[in-house]
Amino acid sequence: MAVATVTTQSSIGREVAVTRHLADGEEFSMPLHRLLARGQRLFTAAWTIQEGGGRPLTKGTGNPLTDRSSPLAFPRNFNRVSGPDANSCAGCHNVPHGVPGGGGDIVANVFVLGQRFDFVTFEGNDAIPARGEANELGLPSQLQSIANSRATLGMFGSGFIEMLARQMTVDLQAIRDATVPGTSRRLISKGVSFGRLPGNQMDDG
Repeated sequence: MAVATVTTQSSIGREVAVTRHLADGEEFSMPLHRLLARGQRLFTAAWTIQEGGGRPLTKGTGNPLTDRSSPLAFPRNFNRVSGPDANSCAGCHNVPHGVPGGGGDIVANVFVLGQRFDFVTFEGNDAIPARGEANELGLPSQLQSIANSRATLGMFGSGFIEMLARQMTVDLQAIRDATVPGTSRRLISKGVSFGRLPGNQMDDG
C-alpha cells in the first residue's frame, strides 16, 4: 500500500512580510472588516527582496530600465530622489499620530518624476538619457530640475474612491463599446453624467 507524502517548503531563511496573498477574486467573497484588515496589513508591510520589494529591472514608471545591464540590486536598490525610497507604504503615509494611510512629514516628501530615471547619480559624464544624470533631451540635470518635491498626500478613504472609479470606468467603457457608429449615447455611471458620445467622439451634451 502506497503512502502519500506531502512536501512543504521550509521557512528557514525565508524572510517575507506577508506569508499568504489573496487569490484573484477572493476579495469579493471576504467580509468587509477582514478585507480592510488585509489592506492595512499590506499597507504597513515592510517588503523584502524575497517577495519582490524594489524594482531591479524597471523604472518607477513601470518602463524597463534604460540600461538593463545594470539592475537596481544592492547597493543600487535604494535612492531617495528616483526611488525606491521606502520599504513600506506606511513609511511615508503615517501622519497624524502614526496612523497608516495618512499624510507625511516634510522628511517623507516624494520627488515626483524622479522615478523616470533608472537611478539618479548626477554624474556629469553620463550622457545616456534618463539613466543617471541626463534628462530625456540629453541635457544635464540638477536637483532643482530633476523632480518636483511634493508632500506625501493623505490617503484616508482612497481605496474606496479608487474602486468606485474602476466600476465607473467599466460602465463607461461598456457604453462606448455598445455605441454603433453614427448613433449617440449618453455617458452615465452611478448617476453622474460625463456628457454624450456621438459615434466615437465626445462632446459636452
